[in-house]
Amino acid sequence: MKRFNRRELIGGLVGGLVVSPLLSACAGAPEPTPTPAPKPAAPAPAQPGAKPAESSPPTAAKPAAAGDRKKLAYWTWSYYWTPAVTKQPDPYLALFEGKYPGWTYEVTLFPYPDFLNALKVAYAGGDRPDAHGIQVNALARTFVSQFEPLQEPMKQAYGPDWIKRFPKKVVDDVQSLDPKGGNWFYGPERTNLGGFIWYHKGLFEKFSIKQPVNYTLSYADLVQAAKTLKANGIQGVAWPAKDKWMNTDLYLAMVSQIADPGPETWPFRKAEEGKIKFTDQVLVEALKMLRSMIDDGVFIDNPQAVGNAQSSPMWNEGKAGMTYGFWHQKHGLIQTPGALQDWRVFQIPAVKTDATWLAAGPKPSSPYFDVMYSRVVPKGGKNKDAAINMAVVASSDEAQKIVGERVPPAIVNGVYKPTGEKEIDDAMDFIGTLMDKSFPREMLKVEIREALQDAVEAQLLKTLTPQQGMEKVQAAWDACCKS
Repeated sequence: MKRFNRRELIGGLVGGLVVSPLLSACAGAPEPTPTPAPKPAAPAPAQPGAKPAESSPPTAAKPAAAGDRKKLAYWTWSYYWTPAVTKQPDPYLALFEGKYPGWTYEVTLFPYPDFLNALKVAYAGGDRPDAHGIQVNALARTFVSQFEPLQEPMKQAYGPDWIKRFPKKVVDDVQSLDPKGGNWFYGPERTNLGGFIWYHKGLFEKFSIKQPVNYTLSYADLVQAAKTLKANGIQGVAWPAKDKWMNTDLYLAMVSQIADPGPETWPFRKAEEGKIKFTDQVLVEALKMLRSMIDDGVFIDNPQAVGNAQSSPMWNEGKAGMTYGFWHQKHGLIQTPGALQDWRVFQIPAVKTDATWLAAGPKPSSPYFDVMYSRVVPKGGKNKDAAINMAVVASSDEAQKIVGERVPPAIVNGVYKPTGEKEIDDAMDFIGTLMDKSFPREMLKVEIREALQDAVEAQLLKTLTPQQGMEKVQAAWDACCKS
């Protein structure tokens, strides 16, 4: 597995760091020694597409010797099966090699911000990998015309009803990339529900901090919890704001407290579509609420100076008593000694507001939903057919079983293996019940996401008021999207 750093990206190359399994799929770990930038896999004869099968791509009778395999280049920010981390052989790689003799793949792992920049460089004319991970996000919408369509390989692999393998939310999300053309560009691997606060039960007990009941804690109790932790040398809620990607998640969580996340009523999407302005009172009030959380000391000190490489160990080692987290936190629960007995979760509580015009007071945050991870194949690759097989196999029953054992929620058939720790499994079940109340995490335009990230950062730095921050977002929309 290759790992690269940000400095190489500046010269037109791509960079990366080890991804931590303990926080988000967008998380990174301390920077290793830089190594050369990735190169495309050597040209090799293309493999034929997957043969028809009832539920999974065909299984090879006998895998090729390791030295005889042709290698695909695979870029990602999230890979949960790295042997150096799990201390076990990579089951995902073994699955692919077993089904497609003669082929293997090499993972190049990036911290999330560098991964996005690497794709921008690659699709602007740089070297592209044979395949890469992706979310259904604004960046994907920018590059979607350069992805290989996968509906026919999916049909070959899983039969004429292949699309029924996926929940409706997944289908709607993926098809939104090409609503008119009807193409399916993704090999979906896993979804995500995110937007919860995880806490160290042991620290709460040690310092006599009030714990949530039924995954609920009042805002006053959250503020007091952070205050008590800090008085004892422990930080509050970990927020790696230096990397910015979580800025928008936290903001949208505030929107969900005072607005309906339904597809026809979600105000942020209305603003993206030009139906209302980003300076609408609901959208401004949401940023005021996040500013209140900052001013009330809920988060770690100076989160704008902390990236994933620092916040992940802070949480894992108990230097932060809480962290903003996700359903796929299960990976860290499995990987971290004692975590199953110590890590617990609650919804972000209703934040105080003085907005008298609200029809109803704030409610605990809804979670966000996104197709967290899929595999796509850039057009024009020399190893296109083998790369397509690699993308399609991500949705097989075997691959989904591997995902479900470590990272919920898998996509196909709700595959999930309980941990055996009742409190955790009950929490996972509770999180799952919130799916229908979830709001869309991703945005339609990169420019809007970046402007909102900056508006949130300005609240941390106290350089803009919430009103001024949302005016900046509106100006970004006017520049990129106003017809």
